[in-house]
Amino acid sequence: MANAGLGAVFHLCGLLFMTALDTTLNTIPYKGTGPAMNDLLGGQVDLLCDQTSQTVPLNKENRVKVWHGVCAPKGTPAPVIDKVNTALRVALQDPIIKHRFKELSLEVPPLDKVTSAGLKTHLEAEILKWGQ
Repeated sequence: MANAGLGAVFHLCGLLFMTALDTTLNTIPYKGTGPAMNDLLGGQVDLLCDQTSQTVPLNKENRVKVWHGVCAPKGTPAPVIDKVNTALRVALQDPIIKHRFKELSLEVPPLDKVTSAGLKTHLEAEILKWGQ
């Protein structure tokens, strides 16, 4: 997994991703997003945490696959997680949000999957699908 430099938000995103999946990936620091993205596109690395604004053109060209997830610290109380899940489902039904997602070539996920369990199931399935 590439990152745009140790301690950068992209590095932290990757650490959160690994924590959420309870797994460890080989992390490769780069001197910025550009070189990391070049190696992702070239197949030298399998994964890169990056800002959506920088990946939209590549997503529109079907050169990278973009997905979003919201992570919380382990031990976050269930009522807090439920509140966030509910707020996300409400927001994803908003016509303005749907329109913005479409402009960014992002898909609004099925609302029944906008839960902690839904995200975990999706990520585990993606790892199995793409892992080999």
